[in-house]
Amino acid sequence: MQIRLWSTALQKVQQQKVVVGVEVRVERVVVGAAQRGAVVVPCNCCMQVQKKTLFFVSAVLAIFVLVLLAFLGYTFLQSQRQSQDNVAYRSAFTQGDAARRNGSVADAEHYFAQALALARTPQDKAKAQLFLGIAEVNDPAKVTDGLSILEDVANTDTYQLPTRASALVNIAQWLNSATVYSQIETYFASSTLTSVYTDAQVESTNAPWSSILKTAQAKRGFADFLAVRKVFDRSNDIYQNYLAEYWVAAWYAGRAVELQAQGAAYVKDRDTMVAQAQAHLAAGDAVYQSNIASGYGYATQVAFGNGTKAQAALRLYSIDGKESDLIAAQDAARGAIIALSQDTFTEKNKNPLLADVLYFYAISLALDNASNQSDLTSTVARFVAMDAQSLAGRVNTLTYLNNPKYNMRNSSDWKSVVILAHKSPVFANFLLAHGWTAQDLK
Repeated sequence: MQIRLWSTALQKVQQQKVVVGVEVRVERVVVGAAQRGAVVVPCNCCMQVQKKTLFFVSAVLAIFVLVLLAFLGYTFLQSQRQSQDNVAYRSAFTQGDAARRNGSVADAEHYFAQALALARTPQDKAKAQLFLGIAEVNDPAKVTDGLSILEDVANTDTYQLPTRASALVNIAQWLNSATVYSQIETYFASSTLTSVYTDAQVESTNAPWSSILKTAQAKRGFADFLAVRKVFDRSNDIYQNYLAEYWVAAWYAGRAVELQAQGAAYVKDRDTMVAQAQAHLAAGDAVYQSNIASGYGYATQVAFGNGTKAQAALRLYSIDGKESDLIAAQDAARGAIIALSQDTFTEKNKNPLLADVLYFYAISLALDNASNQSDLTSTVARFVAMDAQSLAGRVNTLTYLNNPKYNMRNSSDWKSVVILAHKSPVFANFLLAHGWTAQDLK
């Protein structure tokens, strides 16, 4: 019994020694750490810090996940909204283009304005704004607004070059077809466009268009306005296009016809103009296919380009008599008529461009002895059936041709008109109804 008590007592002493030893070691570690400047945190504090750190990290991750989910949701909603906007934009633009082709100007304005509001990319915005301007230019009550919109498109550097050039082409087309001089004068007086071309007929370089107008020829005829040619030149400078090349070619060819009518003293100047016309025709042919392939030019513009090419080729033929020019004129005129057939508005006999194209085609058929008489007859019949507004520009040109003041009765183009009158009694009657006399047609 004593032995067991002694043994138990001995075990207690040993345990105390162990505990004391541990305490001593811990004390030594703590003291040593303190001497080294370390912070010693009791174990229960470490656990609390770890819990707080874990909670903080978890909170940050939760917030990050929430933000990420919100961002992804917002991006998805934006993508859906943009997709819906794109569908709505395309729908509005398509309806506007259909209205334009059908001659419903008010509807075209409405839908193109709607498309402009829905546009989300610079390219879509530019396209909608361009066609809105075109629609308003064709609205007698909004011509000024339409021209202003087109100028804005032309002057916006962030828009694609073909679109900016197309805006200038449409301004030039309106100027070319305008029959009221005061409208043109009013437009140029406030236009923001400027000239960047040196020309002996222009007062100075970088002159405002109103300055160009002062020196431009006010008559409606082969020369047309020099200012109109400047607008086409500017469009071509921004983006080379067949519309400008062909129109400028026709302008130079017209000048050549005028000079030819003045006699032998102007042969050298005439030849210079012919060379310019030929160069621009060739340039137009060179870019025509690539322009069309890239989508430049809707049906009416394709017709305008071909129509002016036909006019230029006819004028050259009246000077040089080359059969290749006559063939080129006929092919271009047919191409223009085909392009215009895509616009149902054309079928309503209210399109000045169609009137011009039919006129050029009729002239080309009259000059071609191998042409089909029935083709000539049907073409002239369709021409004279156009409404007075569509024929106004062509009537002005015919009046100019027959006015003794301008001495154009000696020109080959005046003679071409007489040839057509001889081959088509219907056309002869048309001339007689618009100021020509039987003596003029002899």
